[in-house]
This record gives sequence, structure tokens and C-alpha cells, in this order.
Amino acid sequence: MLDDGSDPGSSLFEVLKSLMESYRECKEPKDWIYGLLALPNDVKELGIVPDYGLSTETVYSRFTRKAIENGNLEILRYSTYPKSYLSNYPSWVPDWASRPQPSTFDYADDSQIRLRPGEPGLLFNASGDTKALVTNVSDEQLLALQGFVVDEIEELGSPWLGGITQSNNSPERMETLSFLSGVRLLCLLSATKTHPIYPTPERRQEAVWRIPIADLVRIEESTGWQYNARATQAAEQELRHVLAFEEGHQERGFSSLEAQDELSRMISREKENGAHRYRDAMSKLKKKRPYITKLGYVGLGPVFARPGDKVVVFTGAAIPFVIRPVKGGYCLLGESYCDGIMDGEIVGQRKEETIVLA
Repeated sequence: MLDDGSDPGSSLFEVLKSLMESYRECKEPKDWIYGLLALPNDVKELGIVPDYGLSTETVYSRFTRKAIENGNLEILRYSTYPKSYLSNYPSWVPDWASRPQPSTFDYADDSQIRLRPGEPGLLFNASGDTKALVTNVSDEQLLALQGFVVDEIEELGSPWLGGITQSNNSPERMETLSFLSGVRLLCLLSATKTHPIYPTPERRQEAVWRIPIADLVRIEESTGWQYNARATQAAEQELRHVLAFEEGHQERGFSSLEAQDELSRMISREKENGAHRYRDAMSKLKKKRPYITKLGYVGLGPVFARPGDKVVVFTGAAIPFVIRPVKGGYCLLGESYCDGIMDGEIVGQRKEETIVLA
């Protein structure tokens, strides 16, 4: 018997997410939708009726569109780029049969984006009080959403591939320094553009330590309960300790036994001064790349982003996305952190417009 959505439970999207990390074997790709219809609580709202005569692309596209029409913009975070060369999915449609990668931002899941247990509200709310709105188009390959174009990406820093935490591996340590230095350089460049992104000069200076961790830290209470929270000024000092460690490592080399002992002591001090928390927050942002837009907005976007791509905020979305102009509209590249617009600041500064994803 199908769940009509009247009882508590999980949506089809939540069921699909829960299966991403599990063992998956399904001969018929359509059954990643049709075969799960006995489990979710929103089957009635989705209006899905099994039809094996439809292509898999059509089945996935119709489910994705309906989920978004019901206000679920989070599903776009799982529309990975690039798609498999074997598929013909639109850029905005997750390929559930190919096991889409989980969102790399730590606040991606509904269970992660609450301020703390028992408190309402989202950690980020880039679209303010707006609601998701889908405009009807004749082509099922297209998705027309309302949103705000923030700006165009002008330049990018080195991609962040995760670095390391404690290993004595020079290339990865160089990657950490390169990433952090790149963010700092883009922030300095942003200040020269003088666009009024921030309410105060002090808030502009905070971008240097907020961006590498997407303004998020993991809090662990004495009870052992963990939750995500917006970064505080403590993260600035933690970043300084990370930089001190990395620069000290480069100077010493740590090739002798004596130097290895010093390395162990430095790692121990990182646990005491909180630098390990900053590293942990950075590690959750693998495959992101720092960028700066023409007006000076600095953030983290998909590793495949390039100059000319655009940062947008869809109405009803908690976070921005990066899109690329293509024939017939835009290609969705992925989610983004854009410092200075994560709390609805762009709403009212830009004219709402229709953004067509192909």
C-alpha cells in the first residue's frame, strides 16, 4: 500500500539520499524511483505513476521538477557536473542510478542545516523570504526558475582537493598553503573593487577566515552531541595556527628524527589551540574552488568553474549556485558559498528574473 503523504515519514528525495551510501544494485534504472514508491510520504504530492515505457531521463526529470515545484531546491545540489557520457540528463537532474555524489557542503542535508537541536531556522538563507517558483515551459529538458543573478566569475584560485591533516607529505601541504593564500589574495583584490558588499570594513576582513570553511564549524557539546553552526571570531585565530603550522613545516622539512619529534609536538599543539577544528571544517569542502566575481564577491564554487560562469540565487534556495551560459539557457554546475550574500542580502539588490536551466 502506498503512503499518501498524510503520515510522518521521509520524502522520496530523502529516501534516495539515504541510499546513496549503501550497496546499490538495480537492473532497471527507473526502479530507483518506481521501486521505492512504497516508502516515502509524499507520493500523492509527487503524482508519480509507474510507466516503464518512458525513458529513464524522462522519469528522473519529471520527479526532479515535481520535487522543486513542491519547494525542494535542495535536490539541485545532487545534480553533479559533468554528467556521465552515457547519459542524456539535463544538467539540473540528478542521475540516481549512477550514485550521485553527496553535496560537499556540510549543511547540505535537512538534518544538518538547523541552527542547533530544537531551534528553528536555517544556517543560511540566501534567498530570504522568497519561495521557489517554476515557470512552465514546453520542453521537459528545460527547467525555468525564478532567481537573482549575483554576478559573473572573473578569476579563480587553486582548487581545493582536501589537503591533509597530519601526514608529512609536502605536495599536499603545499596545496593547503596555496588554497589559503589564494583565498586571501582574492579577498585583497575584492577590497580594491570598492563595491559595497559588506556593511562594515571589519566584516570585509572576516571574509579571509570565513571563506575557506564556508563560514561553518562543527560544535561538539559535553554530551557528545554534534551540530553545525556559523563560524565565530575563534575561527580567525584557528586559521592563524593552521598557517603557522604549515609555514613552519615548510621551513623545517622534518626529515630528521629530531624534526619528526617537533612535528609531533606541533600536531599536539594543534589539538590544544583548535587548529584541528579549522582543518576539519576545510576537509568537508573538497573539490571546491575559490573565485572572485567582477564586482568583487568572493566565494567557493565547483572545481570545474571558469571565468564567465555566473553566481545565482534561486528564489526559495538556502545557498547560491554556479551556472554556465549554454545554448538555450544555462548549465547547472553546482552549489556555492558566496561571502556576503548568504543571509538574503542580494534580494532587493537585484531584479528577479527567469533563469532557464538546460
